[in-house]
Amino acid sequence: MKPDFLVLGSNSFSGASFTAFLLEQGYSVVAVSRSPEGHPALTPYLWRPDREGVAFHQLDLNTQLPEICELLNTLKPPRVVNFAAQSMVAESWANPDHWFMTNVVSTIRLHEALRTMPFLERYVHVSTP
Repeated sequence: MKPDFLVLGSNSFSGASFTAFLLEQGYSVVAVSRSPEGHPALTPYLWRPDREGVAFHQLDLNTQLPEICELLNTLKPPRVVNFAAQSMVAESWANPDHWFMTNVVSTIRLHEALRTMPFLERYVHVSTP
């Protein structure tokens, strides 16, 4: 089945809540996050009785962009919503290169790949604080 949405950063607070919202609206979702699916108490889409509408893939935007692109090209979702980012400003001071890599470099690489995908109808980027 072709998914309606691919959600990057699906295990973030906002990404997991948005994925649950999409399920509530009757959409099918491919959820992608660098971390494993969280505890159900922190992952609202896992609470839903229709959670079988989500296919989860653990992939890291920084190190596995080719695999993410392969997934996109195979499944051809018409909509991609990107919540993948590092926030936690205080921690960014300790390792600014990690934040820059995720929030800038890997995001630009993702955008460059997405612009060549003819099946993509809509892309939404959600920023961090």
